[in-house]
Amino acid sequence: MQANRRHYEKKLRAALKKREHRKFIVEQLGREWDEIQRVAKKEELVRRAKAAGVVAAKSILALLLIGGAVTVMAVAPNIFAAVGRISGRKGFFDKRELRRAAAYLKSKKYATIREKGEDGYVLQLTEDGAEVIMSKALKDLRIRVRSPWDGIWRIVMFDIPNRHKWARDTLRQRLKLMGFYQMQESVFVSPYPCHEEIKFLISLLNVNDYIRLVETSAISHDEDLREFFSL
Repeated sequence: MQANRRHYEKKLRAALKKREHRKFIVEQLGREWDEIQRVAKKEELVRRAKAAGVVAAKSILALLLIGGAVTVMAVAPNIFAAVGRISGRKGFFDKRELRRAAAYLKSKKYATIREKGEDGYVLQLTEDGAEVIMSKALKDLRIRVRSPWDGIWRIVMFDIPNRHKWARDTLRQRLKLMGFYQMQESVFVSPYPCHEEIKFLISLLNVNDYIRLVETSAISHDEDLREFFSL
């Protein structure tokens, strides 16, 4: 079992390195980052940074992946802004915890640090760092809940042969983690738009010939589905 898991993870890491798959993950992370910025003004983000005093290395890696190199600069006492050079996206962090996270990323060879003036520096993502955050983003991928529900069920059906067992097992695991309801062994349902996510998984696992995505407004005896999704 452990050997199979390592084998699956190795194949996934290799697939994630393809340009189109990296592009999808970058766009997903970018939308998540933009949503955070949308619901909170700069002052609120700075206040949160002061109150929390903690910065996750994952947040810095995500910003590095979606923003290219990240320039870090002081914007308030003990508060630094990290700004992506390419995207312009930014985050606000406690100075000491940001330094600690940056040192950790450097020690793990996930990022390099270049000093820039007295109170600033530039972080650059390494390939090892990109691999880590891509794998993490894949594990965190979820179907976004839409309200109100549009009344359409999305059904993912597949019949993947045993020679692609790793892809079949990985697909089942991903769909469960993404929030799908498992109706049958190889039939999963969601009430929310998921075309782009399924297209990404099909490409990632190279199983285009074995998967169908069906959209319908009617599934008989759907009480269990409505209860599962609180509809």
